[in-house]
Amino acid sequence: MRRVAGDTSRRLLSASQANPSSWLVAAEVGRQTKRASLRGPPLRALAWRDGSRRTFFGIGEVIGVLTNPTEVLRNLTESKKMLEEARRELKESQERAQIPASHTFSPLPGFFDRPAEIQVLERSLGSVPGFTVLFGASSVGKTALLRQVLSDDKYHVVHFDLRIAGFADLASLYFSLSTQLESYFAAIPDKLGREWGWGEFEKESFAFKHDRLDVQKRLENGGEVKTSDIAHLLELFQSALLSYWNFQPMSNSERKAREAAKKDEKEKGRQKAATSKTSKQRDHPVSPQEAKDADKARSKTGAVPKPEQEDLHDSRSLQAAEAQVGDDELRGGERRTGTTTDQGEGKEEESKPPPKMMPVFFLDEAHKLPALIQSTEAMKTFLDSQLVLTKQDRLCHIVHATSDPFHLHWLRQLNVMQHCNILTVGDCSKAEAQRYFTDFLLPHVPDKLKSRLSFEEVYKVFGGKLAHLSDFVGEFVNSDGDISPRQSTHFLQAHALLNLHLVHAEPSEPGDEDSTGQGFAIYSSLRAASPHASPSPFGETDKAEFSAADFLKVMQHLQPGGEDSLRYFPLCRKLGARAVDGMIRGRLLELRWTEAITEEGEQSAEARARRREAVGPRVLPTTPVVRYAMGEVLAEYHAEGYTLPSASDLIT
Repeated sequence: MRRVAGDTSRRLLSASQANPSSWLVAAEVGRQTKRASLRGPPLRALAWRDGSRRTFFGIGEVIGVLTNPTEVLRNLTESKKMLEEARRELKESQERAQIPASHTFSPLPGFFDRPAEIQVLERSLGSVPGFTVLFGASSVGKTALLRQVLSDDKYHVVHFDLRIAGFADLASLYFSLSTQLESYFAAIPDKLGREWGWGEFEKESFAFKHDRLDVQKRLENGGEVKTSDIAHLLELFQSALLSYWNFQPMSNSERKAREAAKKDEKEKGRQKAATSKTSKQRDHPVSPQEAKDADKARSKTGAVPKPEQEDLHDSRSLQAAEAQVGDDELRGGERRTGTTTDQGEGKEEESKPPPKMMPVFFLDEAHKLPALIQSTEAMKTFLDSQLVLTKQDRLCHIVHATSDPFHLHWLRQLNVMQHCNILTVGDCSKAEAQRYFTDFLLPHVPDKLKSRLSFEEVYKVFGGKLAHLSDFVGEFVNSDGDISPRQSTHFLQAHALLNLHLVHAEPSEPGDEDSTGQGFAIYSSLRAASPHASPSPFGETDKAEFSAADFLKVMQHLQPGGEDSLRYFPLCRKLGARAVDGMIRGRLLELRWTEAITEEGEQSAEARARRREAVGPRVLPTTPVVRYAMGEVLAEYHAEGYTLPSASDLIT
């Protein structure tokens, strides 16, 4: 029996030496030791004698393994699964480390510079943190402007583009927001420099991770995400921002002292390792088998310390890494030549930590928010927390970009709008449009077609809407010059839109339900046509609430050569708020609560002075091509012999 056990133990030992994974068998043998039935001094004496190395397992351990193979196999299987999971997690961690950082706010390629708008945005975001609503019609360039400004290193942005929102209910809102905020604070040490002490700030991101894990466990047990979870998450955000502004990075002298302390600690570690190596050599001499491989023996005893490697991931930029390499080469040259740089000492400027970045929380297409999150309580909590971050604590900028003027109604209903700063982005001036046409568009037009393309003719239809200018030039080139502005896609769409609304508007006279304008439901309010819009103050309806006669009156004032815009509130008093808001929701008119940063179109000095004297929001055609189409539609009515209603009673 003893001979069999000895042979078995020797085979196991040989297998463990041949296969490193056999340590699992040794571990299992150790667990079976407590249950072994055969123990005694003779076995221990055989195992250890005169300090010699143990060469085989005890018979008791071996018998324990042989008598219970099922448990051994189960333990080995579990250990194998744990090893596979650990290996998979390590691989995923390495892959995540290689994922490049996203550059959502890199400047837009081919961006057309708009100095006035950029200056206003920089001043607004460079001041004390506040709540800003950036309004502008579709395709006016709001996102491009913000990308241009916020891509600067002065800003650190939490960005949600609600056109491709990562949430559609309370639970997904929580997890999307939590993940974004964790990534936001985890990136701060690399952005501001770990060498200045910002590495400690990475711990702020752990709070969001562990709060998310707690909520995830609750969901797995049948719970749900509550409004209080959103509130708690935003409290963590507030606390982390307070820590951010209160944190003081190290000075240059403190940084040098810290580096010197780390260097001393490493030196002490090397000395301790060398002392430990000498002790191990005295107490545990290397066996002849190990002595055959001299490098392996020296490495095992600690005689060959690992070379120090500088972690370049701690560098904030490629330039910093290159500068460090240059310093190392300079120091190496000084050691070789024996020269010093004492003559230049005192003239070099002392390095300083980079300034703190301004936190910005940016919601693009913010008017989609109430449709994505149906809980009014959750939305109220979300917006109130944004007021706390801006109006109360001044911790970060909040920016809502929207093309829906009624988003401001929604903010007013939730008691937020009175604390906001409104900026309105309009189309370009004529000088800017001509520069864009000449410098950006004409170079891509074949030489044989350039003489057939007139800026004045194109500007008369499309005005300063750069997107429409670009689209028409593309159509012009694709058709080999066989297309005019009146045949372009944008003009045909605007012309059809106006006619559809006139034909299917409310009856012009009471009791005239049999007329062609019987309010057919082809018209849909913006809310009904797209659920991603702010709610109407008059409720939801899919029916046009303005008459054809009222809209024709407005068209006569806003056609080319007429008024630039009409005042909103006097127009509401004349036609009714439902009628005017119906025109706005139908994308016929654009409502502007404030004046655009850049003056559009060609206005006389008298018209500009009269406009500055008038106070309040104004309405105007949604695009220049809609204004041009208004003139064309009115001309068709005259040509067909229709008598247009008098528009003299409208207040302009």
